Amino acid sequence: MIKKMWVVWIVFVLAVFVGGVFFIFEINVLNGSGEGTSFNKDSVVKGGYVNTHGHEQNITNGTEILEKEGGDSRGGISRDSVFICNRYQPLQYSIGSFIQDVECLVNGTTGCDKIKVKCSSELYNLDYNTGGVFGIRYSLTSGGDILDYDIDSGRVEPRRAEVFSVEFVKSGSFNVDNMGCLIDMDSVARKCIDGYWS
Repeated sequence: MIKKMWVVWIVFVLAVFVGGVFFIFEINVLNGSGEGTSFNKDSVVKGGYVNTHGHEQNITNGTEILEKEGGDSRGGISRDSVFICNRYQPLQYSIGSFIQDVECLVNGTTGCDKIKVKCSSELYNLDYNTGGVFGIRYSLTSGGDILDYDIDSGRVEPRRAEVFSVEFVKSGSFNVDNMGCLIDMDSVARKCIDGYWS
């Protein structure tokens, strides 16, 4: 009889401990890049981002499945619900303030033997609610031929602008007047426009 009471007591203590650990720690939200973000019962999903106590977390990278801890007091989302996004839309943006700076570092007999070219531009996120990661591909050109390329990427918050830039340093025989930069988008942030809680 005493052994049975000890077994019941141990099972009870373990159940309380496991239950307490479950409610103490928030369930992580995983975005497409595998990074974790806290998302608890006070969080609300609206328009492709998670608004958690006034802090927004973009959920626009890859296929998102968001887990929500706790239930909605109005009988909405249950404890085991997940948010599934069916369709994404690229964020609207504009690019301006394009600068290309060509500098000859070492003069040669037939032109420039070592050259430095800096390419930069400013990207403005036109979306009012969603921020995300944008990538701009800059190509180093000489007389229309592409010699090299590099990609600069970074996060741009809603209704904000960020400067993107790369720098090329090359050795060879170059005509400074023929050198330049070509710009192209490598990646554009997206937002969820069709999703549901399951």
